[in-house]
This record gives sequence, C-alpha cells and structure tokens, in this order.
Amino acid sequence: MDIRQSAIDRTAGFESFIGYFYLDTNGYVTVGYGHMVPDQDAAAALPLKVDGADATANAKRNEWTVIDSKDAGHPASYYQQFTTLTLDESDAKTLLKGDLQVAAGNLLVRFPSLDDYPNDAQDALLDMIFNIGLTKFNDSKWPTLFAAVRKQDWKAAADASHRSDVSDDRNTAIHDLFVSAAGALTADLRAANILGQSLRDQMQELSRFVAGGQVLPKFFPHGITKVHLGLKAAGAEIDFDVEGPGTGSNASLRAARGWSSTAGNAAPGRLPIAFRRDLYEEGACLEYSWVPEGKRHVMRLEPLQQQDSESDPLDDVSQIGCVQVYRLVSNGVGADSWQFPEMASYDSPIVAALVQVSERDMLVVGTVFYADGTSKRTPYPLNKSPLPCPEQPS
Repeated sequence: MDIRQSAIDRTAGFESFIGYFYLDTNGYVTVGYGHMVPDQDAAAALPLKVDGADATANAKRNEWTVIDSKDAGHPASYYQQFTTLTLDESDAKTLLKGDLQVAAGNLLVRFPSLDDYPNDAQDALLDMIFNIGLTKFNDSKWPTLFAAVRKQDWKAAADASHRSDVSDDRNTAIHDLFVSAAGALTADLRAANILGQSLRDQMQELSRFVAGGQVLPKFFPHGITKVHLGLKAAGAEIDFDVEGPGTGSNASLRAARGWSSTAGNAAPGRLPIAFRRDLYEEGACLEYSWVPEGKRHVMRLEPLQQQDSESDPLDDVSQIGCVQVYRLVSNGVGADSWQFPEMASYDSPIVAALVQVSERDMLVVGTVFYADGTSKRTPYPLNKSPLPCPEQPS
C-alpha cells in the first residue's frame, strides 16, 4: 500500500510531537512522533540541531547516552532539562512516514490482500497497527475486527475498531474511515451494476436487430429461425450466427455491443460513466469527453449528493480509447486537462468508466473497465484553485 499524506497528517495529529530525546513508557529513547531510537548509531543518523545548526554525530551519541541512563516513568517533558539537541517537526514527519512504511509492511503480514482493500480501510488499519504494535495487533486479541476485515465487511470492521486507550476523536476518525471504505465498496458495486446495465442495453439492441432481420429479405428471405450467441466479458462484444429456413446456408454477421456491422465498421451505442466523491457538502461538476469522439459532456452533483452516473450515446463505441477530463470541481478543489488512462492503446474495448474524487488525499482516480474483465486506474493530483464549473454544453 502507498503511504498517503493524509495518513501521515492524521497520525501526526493524534501522536504528540516531542522535538527532543525522552524515554517512552517502556523506557526506550524516543523522539518526534514516537520514533524509537534504539542505539547511539541510530541517534547519530538523525537530523538533530543545536541552536539551529546541524549537531555533530558525537553530540547526538552523547545526548542519547544521557537520556538512556535516566529512569523511565516520567512525563516526556521531564527529560527536556537534560537535552540541548532538537528535531524539526518537518523532519519528524519524514521519520513518521518511514515508521508508517514499516507498519504497512507488518500490516501486509496480517492481511495479504491489503493492497486490494479501499484506501480508507488501508489507512484505518495502518493507524491501528502503528498505535497498537505488530505483536498486539493479531487475531487472538482482535478476532471480530480481523474476521470483518478478511470478509471486507467494512461496516462491521468500523464497529469492532474501538480502542479503550486512545482518544474519542481518534476512535471516531478510524471508525469513519472504515465506514467510508464501505461507501467505496458500494461505488465499486455501482460500477459493476453500470456494466450489467450496459449488457442489458446491448442485448436489447441485439434483439431489435434480430427482429429487424425478419423483414430484411436481402439477407434472410425466409426470416430468422436461429440465433447463436458467443458473449465476451461484460457483453462488450457479441458474435452471433443467424440462420433462416430453406436457404441451405448460414449468414454470419458480427455485432459489436449489440449493433450490426453490416452497415460499415462503426458500432454506435452508449458508454456509462460514474462520478463519485468522498466529501459532498458543496456542489461538484465534471466536464469530460470520450476520446476520440470528442463531444463534451457535463455531469453535475448537487450539495449533499455523493455520486451520479450518465450513459452517453456515441457514434462508435468500439473506437473509444480513453476519457479526457477538461475540468473537475468539488468542494473547492479540482483538476484540469487530465486524461485516463494515460496510455490509451489496449486490445479490449472500454465498456464503462468511473471518476472517484478523494478530497482527503487531494487525489482523483479515473478507472476504465474493459470488455475482457480488466480495469486500469489512473491517479491525478487535485489542486486548490480549480476553474469554475462550465456551462452545460449545447
């Protein structure tokens, strides 16, 4: 999993920053956001300062020895009287990121499918293992939580995530991350439903084609009596043979997304796209086009509306290679001139797309779903000065 800036800032908000050496409750020399310093060599490698200048390695080693010799059990502030070296908060956050990366590696030991979990679920679990520690964060001590995580039942995980030794604010924040992860899963299911609706639309088109074939004497003078289908993944492409009585031969046609290609290579139809965000106090908009078709569309979300979807008519859905986003605005942040996927060439056609905005992470992720059952995610950073929402194109 990636260590997102939001996870670093969240952890820093809950862990006290102490810019000098002290002994933690277990008697280990510690600094910054709970960063343990195991020995003199580790101390010498830290970016400590004295009176604003870089401290020497010897000074770092000596100060570590002084604090290590003190008795444990005192508040962190007690040890400040024995120190002269300091750690900048920015450097402490760099150390925190490294500690979180170690914790994420430990988390992967507990949950091998971690990378498949929604980002918010990853961040919630990361906070817990960082705070609790690998040895105590296990199946025997957290059986209900672990069972819920393995089932990816994020609402149940939220209910089982309470810790008695952390603040209510921290418990609430982690609970809400799990609940948000449940919402992200709902969005994935919504995308699956979009694909299902696409298949149903395609089958309706095929049905109309077959019905029309009954009155096409040029091809089927005796009508159509048999249709053989060979559906590919997500129904994006349908191969079928049609047969009429008394002709002594089969007429073989090919339909892309439920449309006959006998009139040329174009495959008209519709492509669905969903637009979702994790914060939705204010309105939002998404201006986009399907490439290379190029017609601009605008999808709008009202305040308190989390998501919506559209199904856009296209002249030739088989040629669509990517989505061009001209403008995205949500809750005062946005993105301009962004395309996903970045490498548009792919053998399988696109059957749907999803734009998911994470204001917490200052990131938007565009996902295209292909007919062969695969998908491709393309992240893009949000900025704090987006262009205003455009007028609806005519």
